[in-house]
Amino acid sequence: MAEQRKQLGIFSNTFRQPTIEGVMDAVKGHGFEKIEFNFSCIDMLKVPGTDTLPSEEKIDESIIKRIRTATEERSIEMVSIAGYFNMIHPDVETRKNGVKQLGILMKSARELDINLVTLCTGSRDPEQMWRKHPSNTEKDAYEDILVSMGEALELAEENNMTLAFEPEVNLVIDSPRKTRRFLDDIKSPRLKVIFDSANIFPFGGFERMTEIMTESVEMLADDIVLVHAKDVTAENEAGDVCAGKGRLDYDLYMKLLRKINFKGPILFHSLTEDEVDGCIEHVTKYMN
Repeated sequence: MAEQRKQLGIFSNTFRQPTIEGVMDAVKGHGFEKIEFNFSCIDMLKVPGTDTLPSEEKIDESIIKRIRTATEERSIEMVSIAGYFNMIHPDVETRKNGVKQLGILMKSARELDINLVTLCTGSRDPEQMWRKHPSNTEKDAYEDILVSMGEALELAEENNMTLAFEPEVNLVIDSPRKTRRFLDDIKSPRLKVIFDSANIFPFGGFERMTEIMTESVEMLADDIVLVHAKDVTAENEAGDVCAGKGRLDYDLYMKLLRKINFKGPILFHSLTEDEVDGCIEHVTKYMN
């Protein structure tokens, strides 16, 4: 169990503390050694429409040093950094600006020794990249995500980074099958998958939970680099509650991950700090 427990991590922005040191103290206090780092942990201006990308042309070296020191002193590994922006925003200039700022974030990630950047494939909704929109399924939306991801991958190549995205019912890449198609179309070894079982159930999906989860994990197994741990209460919506407070079959989830010999990070999110310990207890009981 000790080895499996080391797989568990959490989004750094789960903890709302006034300083980066306070955030890392909270991470360590709950027994975590892994985080996905998110610049929303600290007081920085953001690009409009995102909650992760800095608007500065260059992130101040003192901030980078402070983050490094806070994590190193507490033996916390930053396994990934959040680089979310709306990759299919209906406004082309907004998308281009997102790509530009992603490049700035990658340079900071490199200085922090992080080589994995997580992305949101996005939505045609101009206000909220995580929100469902009827145009997400149209041909031009798929064409735009191919272009935006191609541009992001050029930056990843320049900065020696890997990118990861997740299938989510609300987004342009809305299912594991479409994820497989997208990976096959992109054909880049730098593009990988975040797997979150709470995000993949269409209408009628709960009745087919075993089938959907099993097929999805098997279909994407070779490309999964991160797993998310949260829960889902409604079909055809992304999960938005902490693990153990929804309908997701965690016994099956953990068995499927063991079956493909997944040894990477399993990151909690969509929870409050008060919910952390209960979520850890819920997930770990299925990890043996």
